[in-house]
Amino acid sequence: MSDTEEEVQVSKVKVRAPNRHKFKTLAERINEVDVDVYRRVGKVCSTPSHGATCFVQESLAEWRELNAARDWLDVERKLRPLAQSLPLLLHHKQQVLDVLLSSLRPQAALSLPPVFGLLVAAARDLQEELVPHMPAVWARFTWLLSPVQSGGGGCAIDPDILQQLFSAAAGLCKVLVRQLTTALAQTLKHTAGLRYHSEHHVRCLAAETFGYLFRQAPLNQLRSGLRAVMAEHALNPSPARAHGAGLLVGEAIVGVEHGLHSKAPVVLQLLFQDDLLNPKDFGATDSAAASAGAAADAAAAGGAIASDCRKKPRKHPTGLTREALRAHCTAVAAVALNKLLQHTRRGHTAVLWEALLAAAERRLAAVKTAAIAAAAAAVNAAAGDVRAAAQHAARSILLVAQAVHFFRGSRVEDYAPLIALTDQLVAELPSLLLQQQQQSQEQQQQGLQQQGQQQQQLQFLALQQQQEEHVFTAADFE
Repeated sequence: MSDTEEEVQVSKVKVRAPNRHKFKTLAERINEVDVDVYRRVGKVCSTPSHGATCFVQESLAEWRELNAARDWLDVERKLRPLAQSLPLLLHHKQQVLDVLLSSLRPQAALSLPPVFGLLVAAARDLQEELVPHMPAVWARFTWLLSPVQSGGGGCAIDPDILQQLFSAAAGLCKVLVRQLTTALAQTLKHTAGLRYHSEHHVRCLAAETFGYLFRQAPLNQLRSGLRAVMAEHALNPSPARAHGAGLLVGEAIVGVEHGLHSKAPVVLQLLFQDDLLNPKDFGATDSAAASAGAAADAAAAGGAIASDCRKKPRKHPTGLTREALRAHCTAVAAVALNKLLQHTRRGHTAVLWEALLAAAERRLAAVKTAAIAAAAAAVNAAAGDVRAAAQHAARSILLVAQAVHFFRGSRVEDYAPLIALTDQLVAELPSLLLQQQQQSQEQQQQGLQQQGQQQQQLQFLALQQQQEEHVFTAADFE
């Protein structure tokens, strides 16, 4: 109660509340989409709550109270009699999945959160029983984000749907991590549509989601998965595929607090391996390289399904020479390196620099070995080996230069190895260049000699043909 007239007048003055709403562009909203496999708001129970015999039944009751969208109520009405118990859910699993996947439509945007939640709950209940149906789940996710022009759902620019979809995908990967990493190459094959999407932000979110599988995979499956990613780009090279593959490899290495994961040494060693892929993996010879083998999919799966490829031969890809495969692998490594440089800080990149410098020194040593062998052999094949080894070493030096150049050298741990590498390049580069020039001149001379011999043979054949076709007359005997 006011005591004076001034207080009454002051109380009548309306104080305008500050406008806390801030307009955000579509790019800003998409940038705020966060995919975290480990994030959990509440305690995760190992068993359903009291009164429910399976997680799907519990999730149905929960979302029935939280969501009143018409499409969701239709889905809930169909699923309720099929999920009264775990044995009943196992018996009707195909029908339950059909109802859930058919409900993933952009027209029913308000019903998508409970449907995605039910998919994760079904994975917790079914476990390995759901693995044979995962290709259909990934295909439906891919369709939902595909452009409308190609017959897809066209939800790639909807931040809310992106958040829900990749959160569900991350939940599926976490629940089924043991089953999915047992055949990592097959999982990567079915998720290629998401990882190589035409939109940049979709590829980034997919890499964050499926990078978790690389971090949890055993060593043999890790190598198979990395070979599969490299082979996917090599079989159908494009900037989008190089970007998607590199991001996935980078996400497999990043760790917490701007550091690297514990599996970083193993992955980096495989990433900078000299010949992670060979033309023989695709059924091609290193000399011909005109056609890659019928086991192209087997190489993409790390050799896991080679027998199937022998039974079903396919059209051979062309152009998969050793140098082409090395170039494709280096393109993927460059994208992965850029991802690591953006994530890490100085003091956490010692493992990365060790792998980079070791690969550069190893390839420079291979150049010297090839040059000595070429000088002793003096044949064209040996000269080609020197040229190939030099190109391979140059790609490794470019990766080192990329790491040094990033943000004006802010990721360099120690400059002493870099200076030593520079001195080695300055000392050995002139002799290598001179040797390559001499070899190229010898090849040119040999080429000119071969051309002269070919011209002489052609002239001789032409004269011989004229003599055979000539019709003798009396004038020839006068």
